[in-house]
Amino acid sequence: MAAWFQIFVELIYLLVLLVALSSALLYIGVCITNADRKSSFVSMSLFALVVHREMLQWVIVTIAGGIGGVVFDLKWLYHSVARGLWTRDRGLWRLLVPMISAVVSVFLAFIIVSGLLPFFKSEAFRTTYFALGFGFIFGYFSDNVIAALQNFAQKNIGTTNTEPRPHD
Repeated sequence: MAAWFQIFVELIYLLVLLVALSSALLYIGVCITNADRKSSFVSMSLFALVVHREMLQWVIVTIAGGIGGVVFDLKWLYHSVARGLWTRDRGLWRLLVPMISAVVSVFLAFIIVSGLLPFFKSEAFRTTYFALGFGFIFGYFSDNVIAALQNFAQKNIGTTNTEPRPHD
């Protein structure tokens, strides 16, 4: 019974986070649209203070990455419960996935724009749709991104540890 309570709490947490992040994206979209129209609504918004619209693109990537992490987490939650694989010991991981996904998304975008990883042209991040899609995809697959970056670092930078590390 205690396990079902924890599953329910995690589900509520993830759904509330999904609604909050989606609402934040909707709010940003309304602010951008009204700013383009010079509406009086924008003067009341938080984003009236944003000088550089580019900054909003990074906020969008971050929020979309968080949404990708929430969706991944929700999928993992229902699959693990349905298959009888859900365990309490991963509770902290399940709570942190959306935040990790948001951070991975935005910093991977920074790395790409800087030219360190030339997968995309840095100009692509100037479009809101690209920022949304990039953030979501790399937020959803943030575990894979972290593993790939770890492999890249070990091959190209090396490691001081000679013993094999347990994989997360």
